[in-house]
Amino acid sequence: MTKKKQFFALTFAAALALTGCSSSPSDSSDDTTQNSPAATEAAAATGSEATGPGYTFNAPEGWEVQPEDMIPGVDVVVMGEVDAVGFAENINALQTPAEDTMTEEFESAAVKQLEAVGNTDVVVRDTVTVAEVETVRVTSKGSQEGVDYHTDQFFLTSDGKTNIVTFTFNISRSDAEMDEFAMSVLNTWSWN
Repeated sequence: MTKKKQFFALTFAAALALTGCSSSPSDSSDDTTQNSPAATEAAAATGSEATGPGYTFNAPEGWEVQPEDMIPGVDVVVMGEVDAVGFAENINALQTPAEDTMTEEFESAAVKQLEAVGNTDVVVRDTVTVAEVETVRVTSKGSQEGVDYHTDQFFLTSDGKTNIVTFTFNISRSDAEMDEFAMSVLNTWSWN
């Protein structure tokens, strides 16, 4: 299998994250909001430490922190094992400048961007608190090169910067598994 296929969802998610806040915000549809809380009580991840500009977090046990230059513009890439179809669950994080943007603006922009690239089942989830910061969360389903996957994006804004953290999961994972997994990583987030 080609390296391109192994990393397709990672590259797609990173590109999406890079454009996630680039459009002008507008009103989001109430149809995309889900009012169920995230599982914030997940046990903290205990894998390798990943470091980005002004933050650190722990990767899941057994996941590998990738070289810094793997994807231009992305600060941190962490990958799980590659499965039989060449898909590797992954986490990527990048930092962008941000003004005092309202939660609704992030939600609206994220929904528009995900739908514009063809993702489906785009849902604005309840905000969660990560490292004492109220964090926007948007989930969706995507498909590329015949492989379906979930995305779970978190927008952590602090000190004039937004850190966009994208988890890309195998489509077979349940919502509960994704919640616990993402929160186990985000429960280790710290500001440097």
